[in-house]
Formats: sequence, structure tokens, C-alpha cells
Amino acid sequence: MKQNAGIVVISNPTAGQRSGGFVKAVLRGLMERGHLVELRITERPGHAVEIARDWASDGNTYLIVAAGGDGTIREVAEGLVGTDMPMGIIPAGTANVLARELGYLKAGQRSVRRTVSILEGSHSEHVYPFSVRLPQRETVGLCWVGAGFDAEVLKHVDSGLKKKIGRSAFVPAILKTLMREPNKPAVPWQFSEDGQGVCGWGLVANIEKYAGPFSVTSKTSLTKKGLACLLFEKPGWFARALDQVIIAFKPLDHRGNTFLLENGSLTLGTGETPIQLDGDLVGVGPVTITPMEAALNFKAANSG
Repeated sequence: MKQNAGIVVISNPTAGQRSGGFVKAVLRGLMERGHLVELRITERPGHAVEIARDWASDGNTYLIVAAGGDGTIREVAEGLVGTDMPMGIIPAGTANVLARELGYLKAGQRSVRRTVSILEGSHSEHVYPFSVRLPQRETVGLCWVGAGFDAEVLKHVDSGLKKKIGRSAFVPAILKTLMREPNKPAVPWQFSEDGQGVCGWGLVANIEKYAGPFSVTSKTSLTKKGLACLLFEKPGWFARALDQVIIAFKPLDHRGNTFLLENGSLTLGTGETPIQLDGDLVGVGPVTITPMEAALNFKAANSG
């Protein structure tokens, strides 16, 4: 039964297996500060969208919080598109890319006190989402879309190992993908205004960071409309291996045909191209990405 609540926390139980204690501690902190909190647990993919949409229309709710990783945050955000409801984060994922960008983690570490303070605070940032159209469905994204290599990596990540050792589980998946890279077809791309071609890997970023602490581009910002489109022209395992080395030291803007998409759309891939969205494997292409005009209001750390 739906209860009156000022803050609604939507939690992904999969992420909670690693971060359940942290999530519960943040909930206690909010309640100790006098907030009426409702915890809702997602039961299936897409459930967070429904929960967020339902509670956004409740007259007593003043904040909806996503407790989980970037995929959970993305689903909650999708449910809030077109509303004025503020959104917060309890970082409970593996990479917590968006939470890092918005200041929930300090020096790469999270704390209950800092999270509660941000969720209670008055500071917020306008985050510009983008629409994502796939053959299977249409949705929204917050961080990035990958066509080809990085989506292929996700297919080889051992979920059990990921729960145990976090981001390190991507290392064997990357190596396995590199071994198979020579057999992968090129990724075609089409820009709606002008231009088309093929690339070895396509990455569309709404955010400077990638897969945690790494910087993938300096051409975009989460709080400004516009997506950095990185089209890595060179195919093959050596080019992708070099990408993995370089990203540890500097952004990958110089590695291919990179431009800022502010208007129009970019289409990537074919029916054989795996697609990842905000760190989740979401199907195969072609995928069409379009910047959205309306921003979402995210609670964030005050950097001033």
C-alpha cells in the first residue's frame, strides 16, 4: 500500500547485495533528521521507471532517490522526465560514475554523512539527458552509449566475480573481447545533418568520466546540452588495447573523429552491433541518440 512520504528511495536489490549496509545507514540518517522515508525495492528491469513515475505525481513527495548503480539511476531518471521532481543518489553500484560527477564521492570514497548532507541540501545541478532509440525500445540515457567494443566487453563480464571484486572483474572481460576483436564487423554511423561513415568503435558521451575514474573526453559536460561523439576509426585488437592504455592517462578525444552533437541525431551500428547504455548491455543496434532539451534536477555537492 502506498504511504505518504517526503523522500522515496528506489533501491536495486542486485546492487544492494554489495552495498545494502550503506543504503540502510543513509536511510537511518535521513529519518533521524526528521524525514519521512519510503523504501521501494525494484523487482524487474524497468520497474524503477514505473515507481518513479508513480511517486512523482504524489503531492507529498519532495525528493526521489535512486539507490544503486548508474543503470538504476538511469531508470529512475527516465521515470522523472517531463516532471519537476528533484532527484538524488545513494551510490550503491560498482563504478558510481554519475555519483562521482555530482560530488557524492570524495576522493573516490563515499560516506553516509556526506550522502545525507547532499540529499538534504539545497544545491542541485541541471543534468541534460538524451533519448536513445533502439529496435527493441525507446528510452533515455545520462552518461554514455557505446556501440561495439565496450558493449562486447559487458557480454563477457562474470556477474559473480563483479560482485566480489568490483571493477577489476572487467579486466578478464576486456582481454577476452580483445582476443575476438579481429572478427568483429565495423560499426557504421550516420549523422542526421550531414555525414556518414564507419568506425571500429563508437562512443557517445554526456559525461567526461568513463567506467569510474577515467576521463574519456573534455568536449562535453553533464550539466550542458551536447554529447561528445567519439568515432574511433581504426579497427582491430591493437587499436582497442591502445585505447585502454591511453585512457588511464588522458582523454581519448584525439583517438578518432570526435565532434560535439548539440542538435540532430547520430545513428550507430547494425543489427549485429551490441549496444551498451550507462554501463548496461541493452541489445543490438542500430541505435539513434538525440540530445534532449529539458534538464533533470539532481541533488549535488556544492563545489563552491
